[in-house]
Amino acid sequence: MNRQRFVFTLILILATSFGLMAQRYVDFSDIAQKSLDAVVHVKIKKEYEERQYRRDDLFRFFFGDRAPRGRSITREAIVGKGSGVIISDDGYIVTNNHVIRQADKLEVTLNNKKTYDAVVIGKDPSTDLALIKIEAQGLQYLKYGNSDKAKIGEWVLAVGNPFNLNSTVTAGIISAKSRELMPSRTIQSFIQTDAVINPGNSGGALVNTKGELIGINTAISTHSGVFEGYSFAIPSNIVKRVISDIKEYGEPQRAFLGIVPVEVEESTYSTQLTEGVVVGDVSDQGAAKHHGIREGDVIYKIDTTPMRKRSDLFGYIASKRPGDRINVFLNREGVNKSFTITLRNKDGKMKLLRRKAMKFDATHISSLDITIQDLRPKQKHTKRVKYGVLVTRVSQKSPLSNLGIDKGSVILELNNQKVYNVQEFNSLLNQADTHRLRLTFRDNSGAMYKAYVSH
Repeated sequence: MNRQRFVFTLILILATSFGLMAQRYVDFSDIAQKSLDAVVHVKIKKEYEERQYRRDDLFRFFFGDRAPRGRSITREAIVGKGSGVIISDDGYIVTNNHVIRQADKLEVTLNNKKTYDAVVIGKDPSTDLALIKIEAQGLQYLKYGNSDKAKIGEWVLAVGNPFNLNSTVTAGIISAKSRELMPSRTIQSFIQTDAVINPGNSGGALVNTKGELIGINTAISTHSGVFEGYSFAIPSNIVKRVISDIKEYGEPQRAFLGIVPVEVEESTYSTQLTEGVVVGDVSDQGAAKHHGIREGDVIYKIDTTPMRKRSDLFGYIASKRPGDRINVFLNREGVNKSFTITLRNKDGKMKLLRRKAMKFDATHISSLDITIQDLRPKQKHTKRVKYGVLVTRVSQKSPLSNLGIDKGSVILELNNQKVYNVQEFNSLLNQADTHRLRLTFRDNSGAMYKAYVSH
């Protein structure tokens, strides 16, 4: 009986030991596969004009015609590659602004090798984020995790397309949080990891062991141009707020506390605290002054998040909108105080700012003096197009009238982005950075043209 009890106890001890050992090792295979299906390869294309000559053009040139006509051909070249993360089943994709900044066209390839053209919905250089979209449904996507709860030492996966090596997964741990790489005008509060990323990983996913998106891989610290042990990702809480703003309002809703933050060791103010953010200056129109915060105060916590350095403050405020309320805990001349503050926008107000939209009379585009409408299925078949908007009226004063665009023409692209309906045309027109537009259209004869126009 004692022998049986001993054997049973030994088996129990061994089983428990093996169970504890198994818990120490994490199987990333399921998480990796789901992440791979939600991370895309982004190819950046630039257009260039090439002059093509026939033999008779050259013949005329050598025998007296000094200006052979030839013809101009528009060609495309891939000038860059990066990664992106699908965040909804209908094709919205997050990537880095620096990935798509110089693109005339974007091509997105999924893990299953399907390829789509993508359009830019919006971008934010301050956080180096951009939102693009493909026309697809039922896609695998990643859900946002809470990057504030990510812990140093936690396992993470980096998923992307380094060196044109599609669908690559690497693993590492979170090495640091709220990392500021260098002083600049951009918002910097990176998650630092030792997961290997290289050129091409930009815009890819940083995923925790729950399969949640906790960051967008953005940069490496290197002297050689390749990974040397340090990689950096934009925290998901910042990504979520910026991208939802772009999608809903057309531009990020930037919240401001209204102070100039200074590191404790760099401050000229006397304090016994070794960690915290010293208030170096207070804006007259800012939320901080309105609620009683003064120069020399040392902020050590906002809500439940410790403020050990100014990048902690940058990152936390960047995840908020104007009108959001925060609880600020600070030390003033040795006395701890707390303030409830309502954040404001850059104008010192609490309202959200929408991108100014142009005024349209029905489908009349006032700046171009044309009228357009959505294409019906029968019209698409007749015009031999799969997308575009139909021009139903062109004023003689319209800048488009000299291009050969008239009633019945179909505008296919605006600034190298495909147009599927009137609403999208208006949105792209509002997003145009300059008054110089590039149009691709098909005229009534069926011929396709590209042209520039000022509006």
